[in-house]
Amino acid sequence: FNGAPQWNFVAADETESVNITYGPFSPKHSGNAMGGVIDIKSREPVGEEWALQTTGWVQDWEVFESEGNAPGYKTFFAHGNKIGNLSYYVFYNRLDTQTQPTNTTIDNSLSSAGAGTAVTGVNNFIDPRVRDSIAYGDDGEENSINDLFKMKMNYDFSPQFKLRGMIGFLDRHRDQLNVNNYIRDANGNKLWSGTLNFNGKDFNVSESDFNVSNQDKQDLLIGLGVSGKFGNGWKYDAVLSAYDIMQDIARQSDENPDSPAFDRSGRITQFADSGWQLFELRFDKDKFLENPDLSFEGGYHYDHARLKVAQFNTTDWEDSEIDDEDSSFRNSSGGQTDTHGIHGNLGWKFAPKWDVQIGGRVESWRSFNGFKHESATETGEQAKRDETAFSPKVSLVFKPNDNLDLRFSLARSTRFPLPEELFENVDDLQNNSIASPGLDPEVGNHATIMVGHYKPDSSTQLNMFFDEVTDTIFSDQDITGNVTTSTFVNIDKVRTFGVEFVAKRRDFLVSKHDIDFNISYTNAEIRQHNSNPSTAGNKLPRVPEWRAKFQSLYHITDRWDAMVAGRWQDKAFGRIQNDDILEGDGGQDEYFFMDLKTTYRYQNVNASFGINNLTDESANTGPHTYPNRTYSIDLKWKFM
Repeated sequence: FNGAPQWNFVAADETESVNITYGPFSPKHSGNAMGGVIDIKSREPVGEEWALQTTGWVQDWEVFESEGNAPGYKTFFAHGNKIGNLSYYVFYNRLDTQTQPTNTTIDNSLSSAGAGTAVTGVNNFIDPRVRDSIAYGDDGEENSINDLFKMKMNYDFSPQFKLRGMIGFLDRHRDQLNVNNYIRDANGNKLWSGTLNFNGKDFNVSESDFNVSNQDKQDLLIGLGVSGKFGNGWKYDAVLSAYDIMQDIARQSDENPDSPAFDRSGRITQFADSGWQLFELRFDKDKFLENPDLSFEGGYHYDHARLKVAQFNTTDWEDSEIDDEDSSFRNSSGGQTDTHGIHGNLGWKFAPKWDVQIGGRVESWRSFNGFKHESATETGEQAKRDETAFSPKVSLVFKPNDNLDLRFSLARSTRFPLPEELFENVDDLQNNSIASPGLDPEVGNHATIMVGHYKPDSSTQLNMFFDEVTDTIFSDQDITGNVTTSTFVNIDKVRTFGVEFVAKRRDFLVSKHDIDFNISYTNAEIRQHNSNPSTAGNKLPRVPEWRAKFQSLYHITDRWDAMVAGRWQDKAFGRIQNDDILEGDGGQDEYFFMDLKTTYRYQNVNASFGINNLTDESANTGPHTYPNRTYSIDLKWKFM
């Protein structure tokens, strides 16, 4: 989504802490917190500092009938300082990378008519839906360059008023020009279209299956915030931020440049007048109503999001502009949403070892100016919509001693649809996206029990959770032949329960050995789906029942560390019909990835070497492949 979090605007070097909260149990977070909240706090420089980092990596890949290697590198430079009451931090990051092919061109609607031209080079297999399929190409390596610049400043006028600001600019270029065609005729020549035959099985190929593409995108993120103290112990924090897609133009050809039919025609997809704005005001007081056992926090939230996407046919896919005479309108769609929210939370320590948190969030949401036009002269809008929601929260905490923490939480939450889910319609050559302007908001009831034991050298945590969500917004995909069609639907009721165990140990078994481990079980079941009743009782797609991770770190010396880590999850379904029962291209595969890394530190320099996916395991998530074995080297110099 164009409105998704922009993680790369926060550098690892400026991160002070990361706090992960599971579930929508805090009133200060909207219903988007159903899946959890990642709260990243960035630090302020306390003096002059410089950082320079460069990282390089390469992976060998193999996808059906093609293979190659995918190199990449990242360069990071940062400088910060604190001069009197002013502190600033600037960084520049360049990411230049190449990926393995992530999509395979497949026909899974074969026939045995025997009318096609005999070919070789393709791959005949049974897909996860147990359909006889032929893979005859892939999208090749994707090359991308991302240049990111960010500057932030803080000025302390007084304890009552602190001002902060941030600006970030991201420039991206992506191209996919090396599309692979596996098909060969009897003379070894490539074929680009027609009805073809492999081992008695006919399949259909079109010129557009091998099209090439590129994209240029520029994003601007601006933020301004103030914080400080009122009288009587009240503290406040206010932030205003805006994210604007300054340019997003994706181009694709109708045919492959190597094909005799190539005539430079193609399509242009442009996002314009898209982005979001947000305002957040929060205030809190520890001794509420002058009672040391009471605390209060509350605030106001506003967000506005807008989306507009248009597509054009063009006679020159690379050089034409949308307002040229040789470009013609194809379709456009878009719309806007906004949300007003008020939240409050009262904390009460009603006994020495007990406290309770009671709060709620009231929200008013609307969608407006929605449209879908199939001609340049078409006008008209979709119906405006308004929704309101109240989400109560309660949490009971018992701390029998300094090390043990027991917590029981209940919450209701409402997640309103995003503009991409409501308005974005894209008619691509192999990928069609159909918006759903009538989507209902998700409404969830959530419960969790957490038991935690914390000591300086160890921590253990057990979480048990239960969710029941009505009108779950689900991205439903259908892959037929070589065309993927995606749309958003409401699933009437989804019920989820599970348990997670997390453990961290320092000096585990032997001195200087640290280990982190977690394992989780999740049972997510579709309980009711009126538009497709036969799916009731099925598993919710893309949610594996079992996941586990571990990280074992050994401090060889004070300067030298060695780490081994592993990630495992079992097979999941990718479709609400649960008919993708096999693994492979188009499935949600089971995998186990092993990673190795060693780091050496000398004064202000860190050097590390790593291997991801050590055993070179192949796995798919839908039509995409995970990276194969990847080698990386990292050098970092830092002066503070």
